[in-house]
Amino acid sequence: MAISQDPNQYQLISSSTNKSTSTTFKANHVSPSDGSIIPVTVKILDTYKYKFIFSVTSEIHEAETYKHENIVNVHCSFTFNDHLWIIMPPLSRLSLRSIIRSSFPNGLSEVSIFFVLKDTLEALNHMHATNKLHQNLDVGCIFFDSDSKFIKVALRSLTCEESYSDEFSGGYPSWTVAPELTFDRTKRLRSKESDVWMLGLLALELFYGRIPVSDFEEFKVLVLAIDDEFGAVKRKGKNRWVLRKQGKLGFGSCFRGGGKKIPEALGGFMAACLSRDPEKRATTGMLMKCEFLKKRFGGDKSLAKLLKAWTN
Repeated sequence: MAISQDPNQYQLISSSTNKSTSTTFKANHVSPSDGSIIPVTVKILDTYKYKFIFSVTSEIHEAETYKHENIVNVHCSFTFNDHLWIIMPPLSRLSLRSIIRSSFPNGLSEVSIFFVLKDTLEALNHMHATNKLHQNLDVGCIFFDSDSKFIKVALRSLTCEESYSDEFSGGYPSWTVAPELTFDRTKRLRSKESDVWMLGLLALELFYGRIPVSDFEEFKVLVLAIDDEFGAVKRKGKNRWVLRKQGKLGFGSCFRGGGKKIPEALGGFMAACLSRDPEKRATTGMLMKCEFLKKRFGGDKSLAKLLKAWTN
């Protein structure tokens, strides 16, 4: 059944999020011919209040082209009474960032991080393979589809987050931006490499529940410490990243890690993403072959706890 652009064909069941510029609803599309129902998510955006309406429409058109199980696509969009209606497949009520802040403030377990990073990387790899960028990847862009059991990565405009005061840095402080973008306020240098940098920030937030530093100087020490402890080198002639321990720099003395020690394979993933030289940064294809994503985890109740919190 085709999804209609007629607002009268939608039953708005309940509001999942209500922001100053938009409201997101759990809803049903009801066919006028036979009454058949398709569950959907409807985001209704006030076009007069939203600051970046042109970037929204651009991302909507891009999302309509995606047909990947780990990417939030858009069925259709239309305007009604000065509001933009965006019709999407059913999604979890909250983003992963909201779940972490409310239920896992000290970060996720290793198996939960594996579950999230694996599907997120699949989404980003698909985008890059089609020469598209995400440009604002962070934990607030990640949702869960309880029907398919897949992680879903949304473009920034499709999330329930408010627009940020510094749009350039997405959902992270501006001082965490990829080094090559530090002075690029036009955003013209955004690239696949800067997307991968943001994936490294995302991995840090998953592990610690936040970016565990408060300013640029601490962040610089953090990145250097990760590279020193887990720096990745590329074997000649092989598209494969190998971990090597090379330093003695202690994480506890570098930043507020709360005593958590990054597992070696996960640290290698972070180091490959957070190389300060974009030419030495891993591609998504390389990351998909990294040691962390080859790990096999046994029974772990922590993942079940995450999914339960996400679907309630």
